[in-house]
Order: sequence, then structure tokens, then C-alpha cells
Amino acid sequence: MKLTPHILSTLVLLFAGLAYGQAQDPVKAMLPGVYGTEGSTVELDLKVENFQDMVNSQFALSFDTMILQYLEVSNFGLTLNGENFGEPGEGLVENGEFSFLWVADDIINGESVADQTTLFTLSFKIIGMMGDSSPVAFVDDPTPIEFGGVNGVLEHELQDGYVKVGMIDAVEEVITPHFTFYPITPNPIRESAQLRVDLPRNASIQLKIFDATGRQLHRSVTDLYAGSQIIPLPKSLFPAPGTYLIQLSSGEATASQKVLVVD
Repeated sequence: MKLTPHILSTLVLLFAGLAYGQAQDPVKAMLPGVYGTEGSTVELDLKVENFQDMVNSQFALSFDTMILQYLEVSNFGLTLNGENFGEPGEGLVENGEFSFLWVADDIINGESVADQTTLFTLSFKIIGMMGDSSPVAFVDDPTPIEFGGVNGVLEHELQDGYVKVGMIDAVEEVITPHFTFYPITPNPIRESAQLRVDLPRNASIQLKIFDATGRQLHRSVTDLYAGSQIIPLPKSLFPAPGTYLIQLSSGEATASQKVLVVD
């Protein structure tokens, strides 16, 4: 993919003929922090807010190739394909760089998505060791960071993500901006367990279960009301005795806990 600095803002001004930087809430682009074990696959959803009447978006992401191996990009929230991303053959991801470039089909009226929409999902294999950590950070090289709307180039707020190699052994609640994840009880699990989560507002909660090799065994999404909610974890979710990672996510927040399943 050939990336030309500021080509998108040029398109906006050339074809739309609109004023630069009229008042609009900053566009937010956010990546989560996630945990995973060595050899496992992790996914980071890039979510946006205030993505209204957008004409263009471009940026680069960086990560540590000693800890993460890029696998793929998927789960598109816009009309995207491989041409929108820096491909492996171009030598970017091999060097820990990932580029994104998008121009709306309709540059006069722009395109909009709802808050907390996932623009795309990045998948990595963890090749680092226990205790390692890699940022997945917004950078402006090789692709300058820019978000453009129908009124010109927009202010933006960015939240970097990270991948940590290891598991959370929860002895107390895990507090995130979108939910509080209480210790799973009982743990170890003999018959069944329950997961308690407190929500400040109505939200969709994604639950994933991974085995000790990092293989995903279960994924579900549940719409929950604000307040204290219980999610059951029947033993049937776990195919055999062993250690499992329970991961919850909502919005850009992700938290994990380790459980032990026994006979």
C-alpha cells in the first residue's frame, strides 16, 4: 500500500471545498490492554467515538516484534480491504509497524459509525515470555496521524493498547472504566462457578474462555443492565480439568482472570 502524507486532507479540501477545522468533538480512537499466555493468540479491537461525517482516517501502529507476531486484521466496521492496510510483503509488520489509510466513498457527505464501533480487529500470536509486555501504540511514522471530516481536519484523542504475557490471578476485584470484574467463585471449579460484574450503565459484555495453550474455546456476547450482574460458568464450558483464562471486555476495557477446573 502506497501511503502519501496528508493525501487525505488534500482530497477533503480539493473536492469538498470546505473550511478547515470547524468545531467538532475530537475523534477518539482506542485500543485495549489484554493479557495472554506464551503461544496464544490475542485480539485487539480498535474502537472509535465521535466518528461522524468522516471523510478520511490514517495512522500507524507500532508493536514489539520480539513479543508479538502479527497474524491478521479482520472484523471491519467500515468498507475496508487489504488495500487499506500495510501488508506483510511491504516489510511493515515484520518491523513492528502497521499502517492504516481510509477515504470515504462519499467525500462530500462523509461516513458515520456509532460510538464504540470496532473499525477493525488486530490479531497477534504471543512469542514473548512470561512477564513481557508490548505496547500497541499510535505513531505517525510511516503514516502521519490524521482524521478528517466534511469540515476539514479534526482534533483527535488516542488511547494506546498493550499486550502483557501472563495471567491475572484475581484475589480482589478488577476495576475498569466500563465494568468491575469480581473474583470468580468458586475457584477451583468442580461443578460450576459464577462470574459477578458491576456495570455503571447498560452494556454489552463479551466473554471469552481460553485454555492453557491460548486456544479460544468459547465466545459469547450478552447485553446486561446497569448494576450487579451474574454470569454463570457451567463446567460444560471446560472440556477437561486444567487451567483456563476467563476474559471479559466491554468498550475498550478488557480484564482477565485465571481459573482452575478440577474433577
